Amino acid sequence: MLNPMGDAVDELARIVALMTRSVEFRLQQDWRAALACLDEAVAINPRLPLGHIDRARLLAELKRYEEALDGYDAFLMHAGNSPEISDLRQELLATVFADLDQRLIERPGDQAARLARANLWRRTQHYAEALADYSAIVERDAQHADALNHQGSVLLALGRHDQAIDAYTRAVAAAPQRAELHYNLGNVLQQLGRFGEARAAYRQALARSPEFAEAQLELAHCDLAEGHYAAGWAAYEWRWRTAQMQGDRLPSAQPPWLGTPALSAKTILVWAEQGAGDTLQFVRLVPQLLADAAHVILRVQAPLRRLVESLDPRIEVIGDDQPLPAHDVQVPLLSLPLALRLDGVPPCPAPYLRADPRDVARWRERLGAAQRLRVGIAWAGRQQGLPNPTRDIAPAQLAPLAALPVDFISLQLPVAEALPQLRIFTDELADFGETAALIETLDLVLSVDTAVAHLAGALGKPCWLLLRASGEWRWQRERSDCPWYPSLTIFRQPEAGDWAGVISRVAAALLVGAGTGLNGR
Repeated sequence: MLNPMGDAVDELARIVALMTRSVEFRLQQDWRAALACLDEAVAINPRLPLGHIDRARLLAELKRYEEALDGYDAFLMHAGNSPEISDLRQELLATVFADLDQRLIERPGDQAARLARANLWRRTQHYAEALADYSAIVERDAQHADALNHQGSVLLALGRHDQAIDAYTRAVAAAPQRAELHYNLGNVLQQLGRFGEARAAYRQALARSPEFAEAQLELAHCDLAEGHYAAGWAAYEWRWRTAQMQGDRLPSAQPPWLGTPALSAKTILVWAEQGAGDTLQFVRLVPQLLADAAHVILRVQAPLRRLVESLDPRIEVIGDDQPLPAHDVQVPLLSLPLALRLDGVPPCPAPYLRADPRDVARWRERLGAAQRLRVGIAWAGRQQGLPNPTRDIAPAQLAPLAALPVDFISLQLPVAEALPQLRIFTDELADFGETAALIETLDLVLSVDTAVAHLAGALGKPCWLLLRASGEWRWQRERSDCPWYPSLTIFRQPEAGDWAGVISRVAAALLVGAGTGLNGR
């Protein structure tokens, strides 16, 4: 029988040996040999924070600057915000910009240096500077596929979709053999809801690279967005072959389960695989396994464990910070629709999660008697790395809400800048169980596309989702209701970037709600 614990120990020993050898090579200033050791260590465990940092330093020594920045970003993604590492990243950026600026002063026609600088502007979200450099490249070489491609990425980030389509189309014409250019064109078409054209672009990418997992996955997203669920769930399995997720499988020695064989007399482990919002959305399916399995174990993110224990007392819930218990088969949480052969949106037995009544009572006492409509608000998602301007709302854009006769309660973690008179309890929201209890005391939740919206929906609490124009597949298109959560109402941007229009509509609806207590919503 395989021994997962023994495998983990062997893996750790190999990583330690490789990193030790890397140090020895660095002392000899053999940077390439040192880097090869770290490459192997990170391949064993892509979530190895120290490995990413050491690689970044070595890559900087070799002047492979963009790859070095990738290493710092990988650390910040997996290990969370670190002032020390953020400072190292900024120092590297300053060094690289100074180097490229000098090269362009000496050789203004150096297209490679200008492209490298444009790419740095793009990844640091200095979009005007990036566009200026890309335009300068294209003026010299109208068929420069890389500049056109990245120009499209910047225009897409700015919500200038038609211009992005033009840039990507020109890139495809310049280098039609490059699969990733067709893929990028498909992505902007998908964001506009032009699913037929998007599919055609993805198929062009796949004709050139049949194993292009990201293109296969986007075909799945198109199917799910249009409600073609059976095809969508099947194609969604391609996620495990994408660069983003290929190293994220649970290290279990037991076989995966996708509907067969029968679960009778078996213990099944269901494990959360992506963000907290995905977990909250899909745990509703886990009780369906109880009819056949001998025992069901559900592994979720540690901050969700206490809340998810309310799902069904027959399910053993563990956190991802706990050892894996014995099990016979295992399945990723978002593979359950495929395993259960679902052809539609799973029913929402709302509420399917419940806050601890003792916590709710404590929060009611903490907040005191309500004098006005009480509304929770979350205006941004996870604050790691660069901000997400298409999803998040800057606090200044929420200013029209401050004058309303409404008590606003922050559901945002952390809070760096906020509305005036916002009640903030950041230090007291230790886990999702506490946040759920606070939400239970509210009349309404306002949230951008983040875990708070899923939490409110799972609790059956009225929630207004403030959604960018190109929302994810789960919110579908051109509808104000949500098939996943009956208590959720969507306030969607009429066009990309128009948060002012969304906030204006929300403010008007809140004024009505303040007078009616949201009766009937």
